[in-house]
Parts: sequence; C-alpha cells; structure tokens
Amino acid sequence: MSYNPFSILKVQKKFRTRSELEDSYRAKGVRNPLSPKDTLGRFLAVLHNKRGFNRLGCDYLLLTILTGARKEETATLCWREALTEEEVRTTSYVDLENRVIRFYDTKNRNDHELPICDATKRILEDRRDIVNDTEIRADKRKWVFPARSSRSKVGYYSDSKSLCEYICQEAGIMKLGMHDLRRTFGRVAEGLTSYAVVKRLLNHRNTTDPTERYAEPDKERVFDALQLIELHMLMTSPELYNTLLASAKYPPLPENQENKE
Repeated sequence: MSYNPFSILKVQKKFRTRSELEDSYRAKGVRNPLSPKDTLGRFLAVLHNKRGFNRLGCDYLLLTILTGARKEETATLCWREALTEEEVRTTSYVDLENRVIRFYDTKNRNDHELPICDATKRILEDRRDIVNDTEIRADKRKWVFPARSSRSKVGYYSDSKSLCEYICQEAGIMKLGMHDLRRTFGRVAEGLTSYAVVKRLLNHRNTTDPTERYAEPDKERVFDALQLIELHMLMTSPELYNTLLASAKYPPLPENQENKE
C-alpha cells in the first residue's frame, strides 16, 4: 500500500476528541480508580485477609497497584537470575540484587525501569522463596507469578479477574477493572509528587513536548517519590502495612480491632 487507509479517519475528523472520550468513559462507568480516602483501604484490607488463601493472586494484585504497572506487565515478569544474557535483553524481569524492575517493550514501545521500594522488596523476596520451595515445574520457575495450572499455555498467572471481583464484593466496591489499579496509582501519585515524576513512574511519553527531556527526574528523586507513594497506599490498610513493613524503620500502625474480629 502506498498510504495508510486509516488516514481518512483523521482527514474527515472521525476520531473523538479528548473531551468526547472522557464524556463517554463517564457515561459507561469505565474508569473507577480507588480513593485513598475510603475504597483503597477497604480493597487492601480484604486483599490482606485473602493472602492466606490465594497468595499468588493477591501478591500479583498488590505488586500491580504498588508499581502502577499494566496487568500484562506484572504478569510477565521473570527472575533476572533465571534468564540467560540473551533473554535478559528481550524479557521483563525483577532484579532483586540491584533493586530494579525492568519492563521490556511496553505499550509505548520502549523499555521501562522502576526501583524496588521497601514493601515491594518484601513481597518479591517472599515470592522468590515461595517459588523455590514449592513443587513448581522447572520451566515455570523463571516466572515471578507462575501459572497455577499445569495446562497453562503461557506459563504465568493470568486469571486475576475473578479474584478482583471477589475482593470488590467483600469490600463493598461496585466496579473495578484491572486497569483501575494503575489509575489508582496515578491518582495517589498526582497528590504526592510532581507531574514530571508521575509521567516517569507511569511511563507516559509526549513526543510533541520538547521541554520534557529537560524535566526528566533523576533516579534518586524517582525512588523517593515511589517510596512515598507505596507508604501512602499501604497506610490506608494498617494490617497490610504492618505485615510488610513494621520494623524499627517503619513503626507499626494501630490496627482496627473490629476488622480483625
């Protein structure tokens, strides 16, 4: 073909504007991020209670919301030490030794790195122990979240929808899509750090903005912001916060005794 036939849509202005899209999303109830004031805490509290029954699925949801990653980005993570040097160049992985999560070839067609903050590090260390200690087939041990079914074609965990629905039902949350976990991260981040850092954490790009490269935050600033976001989210659920972080560095929070009973 000498040209892209879809160009006619742009010429005839058939694409919806940003405001039209937003109106459509509101009408359909598509976007439903959790609120740090109420629903986020309820969601994390129920998730914490279910970790004992479905550790794999709950850890997957927890890592997704704490990193702001897309659902497939979290699902396809491998352990860095389980990969060959050739595989490392084309695979998303967790490098606990250097405290880095690297997402390969994301939606924006680039690689994206995030630092591993303290609670995320605890989750991942526990996950590595679980994967190594359980009877998982050797070819699945490279995955951070290996599939529960031996018949899985992809090899990694991919059935979080029903778990998310159960958590929402118990937490009294009407509707929540998997991408709403990423939107929740963005909502919390927006209230705690700068616009440039939020864009960096969510791996959003604006190729038409020539000043973007001058506002690129350094690694230390990104880590500090992500650690603050992680703490802010976990503090909405004291029980989960205490499980993951309570220490001399992070004094335990008073827990709701009524919820525990």
